Amino acid sequence: MTSTNVILNRTKKELKYQWYSRIIWITMIISVFISLLNIYGLKSKAESSYDLYVRTYNLYKEEGMNVDKMLDMPINISGTGTEQEVVDNPVRLRLEEAVTSINHLTINSIVTNTLEWMTFVFFPLIFAIYSIFIASYDYKYKTVSIKATLTAPSQLITSKILSIFLGVLVIFIITLISSLITGFFFYNQIISGIEEQTLTRFDNAILPNNLTLQILFSLLVSLIFASIGFFMGILFKSALLPVILFFVYDFIIPVLGKYDLRNLISAIAHDIFEFKGRFQLFKPTPVSEVTSFIILIIVFALSIFLSYASFNKQSKYYT
Repeated sequence: MTSTNVILNRTKKELKYQWYSRIIWITMIISVFISLLNIYGLKSKAESSYDLYVRTYNLYKEEGMNVDKMLDMPINISGTGTEQEVVDNPVRLRLEEAVTSINHLTINSIVTNTLEWMTFVFFPLIFAIYSIFIASYDYKYKTVSIKATLTAPSQLITSKILSIFLGVLVIFIITLISSLITGFFFYNQIISGIEEQTLTRFDNAILPNNLTLQILFSLLVSLIFASIGFFMGILFKSALLPVILFFVYDFIIPVLGKYDLRNLISAIAHDIFEFKGRFQLFKPTPVSEVTSFIILIIVFALSIFLSYASFNKQSKYYT
């Protein structure tokens, strides 16, 4: 029980440091800002799609076409392969495109769109860098020896890991809530400018049955990269090189085969997400979801284990 109290007290101190040093604030602001860029992009696309529908509607109406009747008729597309596609009902087509774009901003869809945008590019990088800084700041400011005299190494590193996981959870939730509120505001802003007659043709986005699974998987991916970042921060005892390595891995190095972490994540993601918004995740090299999940869990556990092992072997007393 005493050991547990020590870890919890140490975790509180780690969280206080993150708070007062603004590490958690900066990470949260970056995460929310990037997520809101996606929401703004969805809003712009929705406005453009609806504007195109209105212009198409007015154009055909000016030409003497019964546009209201066209809206009740199905869409037929002719021409396949190398032939140019021909749409016999462009008014209905533009309306459906506008409805789809606007419905991406509904409460039912905005969480999924945010997760797709953040989980497969930005959350891994953001939380890896966040963890690297938490793991390495004691080395940077040479406070590791002081803490090592007050707390057992295992308790010290456990408290750091717990503080990181709690930080990831808070940032993850705040990002989703911010996106949800902003998306709801933009949705109502757009809807308020649409005629009631047109709104009756709108179908509300359906809440995905696997939304809970999407959230849990996205959180798992975030924690996996946070644990990898933590291990690298402990291993290198600094932030610069691990951060560079993550940038290179995330943005420069192509996927290195089916057992690359990015490919494993993509294999599961395509079974959980539909990617109907702005972000389209690359198609993975075939690998079973079960194999992918097992490897991801192993990577997560191994990162934690290696963090403990590396920290215990390192000397805490140096100048």
